[in-house]
Amino acid sequence: MRGGPFAERLTPGVNVDRIDVAAGMRALVECGYPTTEVERHYAIQHALMRWARGEEEQAVRGAIDRSFYGIDLTSWLRVLACSRAAAEAQATAAETQATAISGQKPAEGEKG
Repeated sequence: MRGGPFAERLTPGVNVDRIDVAAGMRALVECGYPTTEVERHYAIQHALMRWARGEEEQAVRGAIDRSFYGIDLTSWLRVLACSRAAAEAQATAAETQATAISGQKPAEGEKG
């Protein structure tokens, strides 16, 4: 049994953040870290995946650890914000499309 009997299932957008790793990696390049720095890109990609699994504190530590290809905190926050924003936009678009296809109006208080 993974996580023990009291562990909650991780659900993106509910109890963990939605993350678009590709958008985060594009933001990393925009911050001035070229794609030729493969080790750094792997470290940040891994940090984004850890964040998506709910391991926020470990993700931050790994992302800004300069002794292991980390980046500065400001760049990490930008990368994280871009990856979260892109994933939320994709989820909202998918929900809107599903609502339009089904022909149902969103319940009061829901987005749509």
